[in-house]
Amino acid sequence: MDHAWFLRTVLLLFALPGGWFKPVITPDAPHLVILKGGQLELRCHDDAEASMVQWLREKGRKIDGELKEDGASVIFLTSTQIQHMGRYTCENTQTGENSSIYVYVKDLRNAFVQSMVNGLLVREGGDCTIPCLVTDPAVNHLSLLTCAGTALPAGLTYITHPQRGITIRNVSKAFDGCYICAGQMDDKPVKSSHYNLDVRPVGRCLGFLEMVLTAEHEIHGEESDLDPTPPTLHIPKPTHLHPLIPKPTPKPTHLHPLIPKPTPKPTNLHP
Repeated sequence: MDHAWFLRTVLLLFALPGGWFKPVITPDAPHLVILKGGQLELRCHDDAEASMVQWLREKGRKIDGELKEDGASVIFLTSTQIQHMGRYTCENTQTGENSSIYVYVKDLRNAFVQSMVNGLLVREGGDCTIPCLVTDPAVNHLSLLTCAGTALPAGLTYITHPQRGITIRNVSKAFDGCYICAGQMDDKPVKSSHYNLDVRPVGRCLGFLEMVLTAEHEIHGEESDLDPTPPTLHIPKPTHLHPLIPKPTPKPTHLHPLIPKPTPKPTNLHP
């Protein structure tokens, strides 16, 4: 009886999330700040015997500088750049357990990641994330401002996150315009580049180029503007259309056949 109880306890411990097979990341911290151009080293291993671990990034982004050492996985970069910023997840390939760490790449010239595309297309009624990611967690008091310095449109609400940017909730057509993200660092104001928000009414069909740009900026989550690979194109499903049924050719009205008129007989003429 005691033996069966012991086995059940062991199986339960193995089944619990975050159990014995949770990978260990070094350095052991929720995030890491690396100066742009500096050296980055992340090491991950699992205490379980004969376990294998691997590094992952969001949306299948490429892992640069990954090395394998005696069952451990190491990321080593001699010159860390902005594209290396983001969340790194170490996963045990056998149990699926994982641990993660967020890497900030501090840019002394830019408190916010410089975006390559500043036009944001969003459908009315949805949420829109402005990808103004901070390069240093020391940036605080994040807020959203209009480019002209005027008050925000009535009803505009948003949430901020240093690793995701600023998300505007329930976008309406009245929110069209130019915005910037702002914050403070070392008691000094810092601002992002400009972002132009273009709200399209629900039901309006976007052109092909517009859908490409919209897909690029509808990537919610960390590293939303850091990936140099092409974005996944989300083509909206067309509304239900009835198949085109050719109109029946109208039947001709009943016509009598053309009967030639009889040639009139000449009248009887006397010589």
